[in-house]
Amino acid sequence: MASRLVQSAMHGLRLLSPGAQREGAARIAALNQQLAAAREEHALLRSHVAKMEAEQAELAMAVHHELLAITPGLAEVKRLRAEDRAEVTSLLAVLRRARATKTSRNAGAAAAEIDDVDMAAFYEGFERRFRGTRESVQDKMRPYIDDVRHLRGGDMPLLDVGPGRCEWLELLQREGVPSYGVDVNPRFVEAGRELGLDVRHEDAITHLRSLPPQSLAGVTAFQVMEHLEPAALFDFVAQALRALRPGGLLIMETPNPLNVLVGSAQFWIDPSHVRPIHPEFLEYLCVNRGFDRVELRFANPSAEKSEAMDYAVVAVTPPASPVTTPAEPAAVESSAAKG
Repeated sequence: MASRLVQSAMHGLRLLSPGAQREGAARIAALNQQLAAAREEHALLRSHVAKMEAEQAELAMAVHHELLAITPGLAEVKRLRAEDRAEVTSLLAVLRRARATKTSRNAGAAAAEIDDVDMAAFYEGFERRFRGTRESVQDKMRPYIDDVRHLRGGDMPLLDVGPGRCEWLELLQREGVPSYGVDVNPRFVEAGRELGLDVRHEDAITHLRSLPPQSLAGVTAFQVMEHLEPAALFDFVAQALRALRPGGLLIMETPNPLNVLVGSAQFWIDPSHVRPIHPEFLEYLCVNRGFDRVELRFANPSAEKSEAMDYAVVAVTPPASPVTTPAEPAAVESSAAKG
């Protein structure tokens, strides 16, 4: 179409004067240049469109392959969820029976029944099933090493409360931090000793009460606070404060109820959990009991309050009060000296 217009214009030029012909020829040449540029731009646009169509097809194929890849995984997740529901149902049944036993028998008989069903061995298997491997737990604990590294080779130990499978105690041993643990589960105590760790079969609060004041460099408790009744939680923080030296460190990590999945579902997998502990309450409890610097940290896997699976309160006891030396009384010049 454009070429026919140019040919028609050239034919019309022959009918004009020489000056008009030259001017018309110049205009036609300019139009030809514009036409060539437009054709080049059009070709470039078509090339871009073809490239985008190819990329879109490649992306669609990649998405298709990804969907094919995750489909078996989704089926596995559904299967595991079904297993979890079945195990939770079983655990709740055990808990209901234990509570019924507790209300109908005295404490000694209840303790004997717990021994009969070997709850210590049960909880050992429970840890493996729901907390993950020792290595994965240690990976989550490693960020806290920076908080205790200054205790290497110190003259006071760090006490780890409820060490369980001793993941944290093992990390402390590797770092050269003097430490030991106390646990009420004899299976965990035995396993820790087999690793060459100092683990004692004792109740945590009872042990803290037995210690001299200011005899510990640090106290740590990972996934322990949620197992305590409110009165015991208050007592634990108070006894830790008493046993810690000035500038001593307290770390308490517990599930984060601000994470909806944790607070509404995962927390209750463990029937020995008493209730979730709001982060701001645990932070305030440390401040109220007398700790000096109190920090709230969200972790595993995110630092966002609503996404983190766990949180920790990291608190430091007040420094030692400075010892003031009374000023010496001013010398009084004797009358003999004056004379």
